[in-house]
Amino acid sequence: MAGITSEELVELREKEGIGPIDIHFARLMEELGGEDRILFLASCFVCNQTRMGHVCLNLDDYFFRKRLESEPWGGSFHENWKAALSATKVVGQPGDRKPLILDGQGRLYLYRYHEYQRSLAGFILDKTRQFRKTSQASENVLQEKLDRLFGENPSASAPNHQKTAVCLSFMNTFSVISGGPGTGKTTTVAKLLVLYIESWLERLCPDIAEPQRKGMNIVLCAPTGKAARRLKESLGLALEKLDIRDEVRKRVPGDVLTIHRLLGTVPGSPYFRHHGKNPLNADLVVVDEASMVDLALMSKLVSALSPDTSLVLLGDKDQLASVEAGSVLGDICGHLTENMHSPDVGAVLHRCTGSRVRTVTEPVSATGMENMITILDRSYRFGESSGIGKVAKAANTGDFDSLFHALEGDGSKDTEYETLPDAGQLKEILRAHVAGYYTRLIRCGDVRDAFKIFDEFRILCAVREGAFGVHSLNRMVLDILAEEDWIDRTDVWYPGRPVMVFRNDYNLKLFNGDVGITVGDGGYSRKRHVVFQGQDGQLRSFKPDQLPEHETAFAMTVHKSQGSEFDRVLLVLPERDNPILTRELVYTGVTRARKHVTVMADPEILKQAVMRKHERRSGLRDLLWPGSPSSI
Repeated sequence: MAGITSEELVELREKEGIGPIDIHFARLMEELGGEDRILFLASCFVCNQTRMGHVCLNLDDYFFRKRLESEPWGGSFHENWKAALSATKVVGQPGDRKPLILDGQGRLYLYRYHEYQRSLAGFILDKTRQFRKTSQASENVLQEKLDRLFGENPSASAPNHQKTAVCLSFMNTFSVISGGPGTGKTTTVAKLLVLYIESWLERLCPDIAEPQRKGMNIVLCAPTGKAARRLKESLGLALEKLDIRDEVRKRVPGDVLTIHRLLGTVPGSPYFRHHGKNPLNADLVVVDEASMVDLALMSKLVSALSPDTSLVLLGDKDQLASVEAGSVLGDICGHLTENMHSPDVGAVLHRCTGSRVRTVTEPVSATGMENMITILDRSYRFGESSGIGKVAKAANTGDFDSLFHALEGDGSKDTEYETLPDAGQLKEILRAHVAGYYTRLIRCGDVRDAFKIFDEFRILCAVREGAFGVHSLNRMVLDILAEEDWIDRTDVWYPGRPVMVFRNDYNLKLFNGDVGITVGDGGYSRKRHVVFQGQDGQLRSFKPDQLPEHETAFAMTVHKSQGSEFDRVLLVLPERDNPILTRELVYTGVTRARKHVTVMADPEILKQAVMRKHERRSGLRDLLWPGSPSSI
């Protein structure tokens, strides 16, 4: 096997995290390309890196090179790796149809992931060239409508970023609106929808929003059913506050779809019904929680859009990236930390919004990406005195001292720090946290009220395994409830038991991340069923044995909590450092809380997490932001 010994295979598995599927793929590459030590190792690592969430393997990465120069590889990495790989039958250049693709920057891809990246980058770069030129008459109409929706700006030097976001998204056929919790993303998109619909109905801006079909078809979607339901609820509340005509209001979509449902799943197939040859019938597509969308799904979505369809991505670029490969929203936003535009676009925004936005004489990027993105940086939920806001900001910047002070020492009423206890003491400490919430959940007689109670408090963990992981804490909560005689330990499906689905079942329309609550019949028969809230707010009931794979959900991972918010959060970090512990994880966990967060962690582990920034390897950012400085 090309000089790879059984001892080295053990080393690959135990120290490098290489799994059986990675080795199987590497052997297949050898069968197709010939036995070669370098090909075997590279194939192992690129398959493994993709499974770990990276889009590619960067052969020039310093840490990767140092790892391969150490034992047991004995300095096997050297500069001719690229030449050796390029000489094999299975490695090609961009544009080739070969199992592995090696680009000019030393990035090695699985073919399909290189194609996903190429397709998505091509779509976005095409859109950067489609900024809609406007007449003075159209700009006057647009300014009037924006002033009615937002009010006139009190100061031209202090731009209303929500207002500029709507204007920019209206004039682009691709745009991004990024902001943390409470920055008004849903309010902004509600006003954008109103602007689109009014302009179409009144035919006032034909050079901006000329309908391509008989009706204005707007589609709202999100990556999960939970996120779709939240967008529908929050959008409904935002629209209630707007003074708009009934004719406009009734044209706002009444449903929010999952991306999978929008594209049309085909049972037993990885393909969708909608694609390049069968595009979606849509004039405008809005995607909420875009940070959760992986590279493959985003690429499939844009390939299903007609050339004239507008796409708006809504999300928080600072949140954890998607579970699957890629960090799409982060790559699209690049290193942009504040709003800035080219002079010509800035002038249009000034005329239409009354605000002077920041412009740069030298373009931030050769592609004009800065003209597609708006960052909402004012939090209406977390003010200057909010501890949650301070912790979130410090986590984003890697400022541990400020973060720890906000948790422990500045008197904030919405944050609290608890030192991580010994594993044996955790259950008693946990008892005080869960008693006021989960005992009410167990005894709640109305399932709708039960869902409200369940969203009041949640335990979030960084990891699944170990003494401070999801499985352990769920068992502890179960023990506490049993010891307090709130549940019968012999009854697996006790009333009030919350469960989370973690495998999609398209027949039942239950999806990964959906949460249900167990209810009983009120008698002694112990008949149980599990109730889920549909995207339309309707309750859907299933027998326990109908459910796809699931688990108890008193505690969940921070990853699984994305797209959700709770009144109070207990964030628990493990006792040992782990690569999964990053500032993005801390930020995401803390900002799931609306009113109060408690962080339970060893201070040194928390510091290491805040100091570690998660970077997913891909080439998308370089394609969209060629030559841009990392300090933007």
